[in-house]
Amino acid sequence: TKVLATCLVALASIVAFVLTIRTYTGILRLKVFIPEHKWGPMSQLPLAQESMRAMLRKIKVTAEHLADHPDNARLLSTLRSQWKQFASVNEFYGGLKKNTCFPQISTYFPGHANTALKMNDELLTAQHKVTEMVQGAPNGPALSDAITAFVKQAGSTYDYVEDNIKPVVRRYIAGPVQKKIMVDCWDDADPSGWWEVLPAVVQNLPMHGQRVTFVRAFIWAMPERCQQFGTIISLGVDPVVWERLTHSVPEIIPRGEDGWKRF
Repeated sequence: TKVLATCLVALASIVAFVLTIRTYTGILRLKVFIPEHKWGPMSQLPLAQESMRAMLRKIKVTAEHLADHPDNARLLSTLRSQWKQFASVNEFYGGLKKNTCFPQISTYFPGHANTALKMNDELLTAQHKVTEMVQGAPNGPALSDAITAFVKQAGSTYDYVEDNIKPVVRRYIAGPVQKKIMVDCWDDADPSGWWEVLPAVVQNLPMHGQRVTFVRAFIWAMPERCQQFGTIISLGVDPVVWERLTHSVPEIIPRGEDGWKRF
């Protein structure tokens, strides 16, 4: 009948209008016509470096404010707290790179990671020098200059890894081998280190999508530990980050909590 036909045409027009608006919105937000992001178990390494870059940006700003107000005890306390967190994460990942990741990656191209290893050692040495300055009785301007130089060195080190090591992993190292490297990283590192590092990296990653990918990289390699990862992360991130993360990765909800599912 005409009434039914009119209703169906009206309904189709409304659906077409809504879908058109959603498409335009997606284009404006760069959510369509964008290649899907490729990642694997080892994607957690560059994402951890991205988190450390974010930490260093905060540290640099705090150090600059401290240089302008050298007698401000609150700024000094904030700087020490920020630096302690960064130093712990960078030291932890520096050990993973040196002892597990780079040696296993080098089995594909012997010597390829030598420069990255050298830069990693130099960065840790520079970090220890800055740590001594931060923990002592720091001179505001001198400390700010030292941190600025360190941030530049750290950026160069992280960039080298992502420009020269990451492509080798993506192109030549199969998924099962990447998973083995991840498992070795988990088994070889001090368990207490993961309890400090995982939530710190998740909390400081700038984008929600990066947090999700970082967590999923661990789950890909060790799905049986998904709820263990969730327990570790839940105790170290703020409630908003945790709520959004469990919405995107519900399998990390710890056993016994609302919404958890048996593995």
